[in-house]
Amino acid sequence: MVSDTPAARSFMTYLAGAQAQEAWIELGGFTSVNRSVPPDAYPDPVARAVAEQLTGAEVVRFSAGDMLPASMQRAWWKGMLALVEDPSKVQSILESLDDVAKSAR
Repeated sequence: MVSDTPAARSFMTYLAGAQAQEAWIELGGFTSVNRSVPPDAYPDPVARAVAEQLTGAEVVRFSAGDMLPASMQRAWWKGMLALVEDPSKVQSILESLDDVAKSAR
């Protein structure tokens, strides 16, 4: 939320609500932590299982990586695997991540 106004708060409340969350679920690739969204709203068994684990968890933590664009997430994980394989490539891996970040903007 950029501006804390009554209209913005109302919109955020709507987006966090079960109705809006279910609309996103129908598009796929989205899991809601809104406990009012029923498991049968998910289109497949894997998505349902993930949702049940998230909504049943006592604590859920997300990282900054969860906010990255998809292209940057893929590059990050690819880079981490490459770094584990050969730590001497750290500089080229960082340069590659910079290139992906620039193109994602």
